[in-house]
Amino acid sequence: MPLIIPSNSQSSTGYSIDQSIRFNPSDSPYMQRTYGAGGNVDKWSLSFWFKRGRLTTQVASDEMHIFGSGANTNNTFDIQFTQTDQIQIWDYQSAYVTRLQTNRLFRDTSAWYHLVFVFDSGNAISTERSKLYINGVRETSFASEVYPSQNADGIVGSNVNIGFGRYISYGSKYFEGYLAEMNYVNGLALDPSSFGEYNDSGIWIPKEYSGSYGTGGFFVDGRDSADLGDDESGNGNDLTTSGLAAHDQVFDTPVNNFCVLNPISKPSYDSGVTVRGVSGVNLSSISKPSGNTNGFAFG
Repeated sequence: MPLIIPSNSQSSTGYSIDQSIRFNPSDSPYMQRTYGAGGNVDKWSLSFWFKRGRLTTQVASDEMHIFGSGANTNNTFDIQFTQTDQIQIWDYQSAYVTRLQTNRLFRDTSAWYHLVFVFDSGNAISTERSKLYINGVRETSFASEVYPSQNADGIVGSNVNIGFGRYISYGSKYFEGYLAEMNYVNGLALDPSSFGEYNDSGIWIPKEYSGSYGTGGFFVDGRDSADLGDDESGNGNDLTTSGLAAHDQVFDTPVNNFCVLNPISKPSYDSGVTVRGVSGVNLSSISKPSGNTNGFAFG
């Protein structure tokens, strides 16, 4: 399965993504909104592109949350990276309504990935009620696998917070990386072909979504650096941002993949300077002279 989107590869329709939003955990960044009116809690679709920064295994033993919705930890929907860099998705309401945890690990910090998740609890087939796709291909190998009972109400679509960048229901566990082309469609169970397609080289690339968004739905692409959470769907469902500024609009995108530092590799530049790590979502290196614990940044 191709994971790295080559620079300047575009769809046959000529669709391009011009910017992404950088989530630097040192700024405690997130965006969210609270519904004024609920939507369909039994059927919805989510699509977004992501590029990881540091891996979960490189930070304190905790998860990184990329998307969520909920009021508290006993009533929450979350998409997260586990402590071992699996993708885990759950809808938890004092017990798991749905839970999918991949066996596959996601540790390529140079690649853009496309994630689509579909919740459709009215489906007669239990395994069709929660579906996860990565780069246009459905994930079928799970370490944990729980599906909703038929017509079970989910968290997403109810009158609670919804957003990106942290554990929305708890206010912690920040995502480190880049997000682009965030579509939340309420009331429709869509497949990845609504948001992407294969080019002539067999690479999964973006495609413009042209359908409706339903009650509470939104489309965030960060085109306005002064208002990164602006909803471009026409619904007016803007997300309020915190810890995000104009400089977090960047031009590293799924169709123009920038080179970044490798957070896993920490080589010595010479005998007097060693690299302690990276910062700024892999845009700067933190280094120090030998014997000095303060450090200084290159980047």
